[in-house]
Amino acid sequence: MEYFFILWYILRAAILVLLALTSFTTLIVTLRRLPSGKQLTTGYRVLLSLGGAAALTIIGAWLLNELATRPAPRRQLQPSPYHPALLFQSESAVRTLTFSPDDARLAAGFAGPPREAVNDSTIRVWDMTTRQALWSVGTQGVVDSLAFLPDGMTIATNTMGSFDVLLWDTTSGHHTGTLAREMEPGRSGILQVAVSPNGRWLAAAEYFSVAIWDMADSALLTVLPQEASDGGLEFSPDGAILAVAHSGQVTMWETSGWTQASTLAASQAVRDMAFSGDSRYLATGSSQDETATVWDLRTGEPLFTAECKCRYVRSVALSPDGSLLVLGHFLGNLSVWTVLTGELIAVDSTTPEMIMDVAFNHAGDLFATGSIDGAIRLWDPAAFTNGLAGDPTAAPSMIP
Repeated sequence: MEYFFILWYILRAAILVLLALTSFTTLIVTLRRLPSGKQLTTGYRVLLSLGGAAALTIIGAWLLNELATRPAPRRQLQPSPYHPALLFQSESAVRTLTFSPDDARLAAGFAGPPREAVNDSTIRVWDMTTRQALWSVGTQGVVDSLAFLPDGMTIATNTMGSFDVLLWDTTSGHHTGTLAREMEPGRSGILQVAVSPNGRWLAAAEYFSVAIWDMADSALLTVLPQEASDGGLEFSPDGAILAVAHSGQVTMWETSGWTQASTLAASQAVRDMAFSGDSRYLATGSSQDETATVWDLRTGEPLFTAECKCRYVRSVALSPDGSLLVLGHFLGNLSVWTVLTGELIAVDSTTPEMIMDVAFNHAGDLFATGSIDGAIRLWDPAAFTNGLAGDPTAAPSMIP
């Protein structure tokens, strides 16, 4: 959450503390100044001070309740010069989103009202041709990640703290299956799920392991060891590699035999990752600093490091052709970079709160952002590269 809102909550508490201290100080000072020989005046002053202290406390409690039940103010922002289309606005924070392999559907996971600790969550799916919602279903627990199977007819999800992967029919929204493994000492809840492009494997990362299921018979195939997962988990588009982020590094597992192929030494914990469509590049983003790195996987070396004074990187996306890197930041900033030159070409600061996820469709002509204010916005990548930003009359037509 933004520092702006954290300060707002601190102010709420400070008001009540200040009023309580004022009341207490008034009482003490009054009692110390009581004259010794005037009982009537003394009693009057005691009653007056106690009444004043009670009144101030009641007023303070009322004011604190008023502040707590009203939404915190949001930054007043100008419309974006890049003209995103608002697909959906919710009272719940967007946690994660992804496109189906054929780009026909968009799925998103929501997590309770954005400023309340609510465990209930919702999965929603849209038809991207009509831009109409197909269905929504409530879940117990916050949806941490979701992934389409290649046929686009099934979504795999995990919820915060759970040990199972749930499967959903994308047409009806019905729960169709569960992937579970036996409980063992030291297991943690699932942090992230990913599905291989051919649909053969499903991976689920926990804190100290990554479970691999064979989707042909929904059987647990193997469990890969790891150290202190950072949360990032991604199959390469060619299906040859599973990238797993842990302990400030990224381990590349060969899916042919589930052996370690190489390791990328990231400088900070990698919260999110994205491959280019040709599996040549991997972008990693850290939630602990203001940087993201694009790696050339042929050499294992960084191609460039994107460093933007936009606060911490929360989400990362690479265009399918590998030309653009899009980062979602802690304060709602969206930064766009060219991969080959490492140049920052645009920063959009019109999203009022943290961008939780960014996802390109597979055609590369659209990307979506989901933010903690509950909004899903659709963006045209061409708007960031054609030099028309800032001139609404010249910009490309708004995505319908």
